[in-house]
Amino acid sequence: MNQTITRFLFSCIMFLSANHLLAQPAECNGTRYILGGFTADSTIDVQYGQATTLGGVEQDLLMDVYEPTGDTIAQRPLVILAHGGSFVRGTRKELGPLCEVFAAAGYVCATISYRLQDVETADSTEFAEELIMSMNDMKAAVRFFRQDAATTNTFRINPEQIYVGGTSAGAIMAVNMAYMAEDDEIPAYLQEHIDNNGGFEGNSNDITDFTSEVQGVVSYSGSILRLSWMDAGDPPYVAIHEELDPVVLCGLSKLDTAATPYFIRGACDMEARAEEVGISNNTVIFEGSMGHVEYFFNANQLAVVF
Repeated sequence: MNQTITRFLFSCIMFLSANHLLAQPAECNGTRYILGGFTADSTIDVQYGQATTLGGVEQDLLMDVYEPTGDTIAQRPLVILAHGGSFVRGTRKELGPLCEVFAAAGYVCATISYRLQDVETADSTEFAEELIMSMNDMKAAVRFFRQDAATTNTFRINPEQIYVGGTSAGAIMAVNMAYMAEDDEIPAYLQEHIDNNGGFEGNSNDITDFTSEVQGVVSYSGSILRLSWMDAGDPPYVAIHEELDPVVLCGLSKLDTAATPYFIRGACDMEARAEEVGISNNTVIFEGSMGHVEYFFNANQLAVVF
């Protein structure tokens, strides 16, 4: 990743820390968490859970964890990322380079594998079960790290500074996982999927003594199923989106392959809701751009934010 992209990523993530925490960490000295000076060490194939796919296959849930080399800080903020691929393809290795960038700036960063759709579905409400399963997997990863912090402390994360995010489908997973609460108005088809997959926390691991709540979200071209799930007091978020994205629309998308159509709302609509209810956010919309997550590869496009 080039320097412009690196600066962009960390101006975004530092926004979350500055707006959510009561005080900046003492070690935040103007370079750490923005550019930093570390290299990255990785621990590969860490198992954080096990769950059953839509097709009935038992899957070990694995992740790769990246840490700042030689770091001596006792507790580091954690970013958990999920890859894109329309919930049917992609691997966690795709976000390894992004995790290396985060680790170089002083974060612990995990890129997770999650259950992908392994059966064909023609009904969009059936496809939504895949979203619930993936959200459960991300929740399990959060709980895994909080348990680790309270026990072996292998990864030295700060359990009060956990952020989730991803690209495309991974961002959709992270956004909905962070903002859908148990007491929200949840449509019947979605509640059925929740009930059939271990309840609100899911059954992707057996860690039950720790919360899956997060302190912020980083959405690279993601969306939310219900704007009403975004309430006052919810955690802040960063959203980056191309205005004319044809894959995950920046505004309203209607998925109507089912008897009961449902809608998703991209970053353009999320920003309006956030401003309405007072959720702190840093939203960057690339006006006129027709790409989908192309900003990672287009330094000229990113330069407009500086």
